[in-house]
Amino acid sequence: MEIPVFGKEQYPLNRESGLSYTISDIYKHVPIHTHTHYELFIISEGTAYHMINDSVQTVRKGDLFFIRPNDMHSYNFYHSENFCVRNLGFSTQVLRNVSLFLEQEEKMDKLINGEMPAYVHL
Repeated sequence: MEIPVFGKEQYPLNRESGLSYTISDIYKHVPIHTHTHYELFIISEGTAYHMINDSVQTVRKGDLFFIRPNDMHSYNFYHSENFCVRNLGFSTQVLRNVSLFLEQEEKMDKLINGEMPAYVHL
C-alpha cells in the first residue's frame, strides 16, 4: 500500500516563511498519510481516534502533537462529535532556527528522533 505524502500540494509551506497554518473541521475519516514537513497540531474541538505509527490513541480537545516528516498518521471519527484540528506546518529550517533561538538543540534532537511523536494535553 502506498502511503500518501501531504506537503507541497495539499498543505504548501509559504516559500518565504517556511510555514503553513490550517484549521480543519473533520467530518469523516482522514486516511493514513505522512508529511514532507514538521507539524504541530492541537485539537480545538471534539474527540477522535488518532492512528500514529501503528499505535492508536484517543485524542481530545486540548491535545497538542508534534508530528515529524515520515510519521504515518490518520484520524478516525469518534461517534458523531464535531472534530476540529489547528495545524501549524513548518520546514526543517524553521525548526533549526527555533532550536538555536531557544538554545535547546539537545532537547530538539530528542524530540525529532524519539520513537513516537511527542504530545501533551494542555
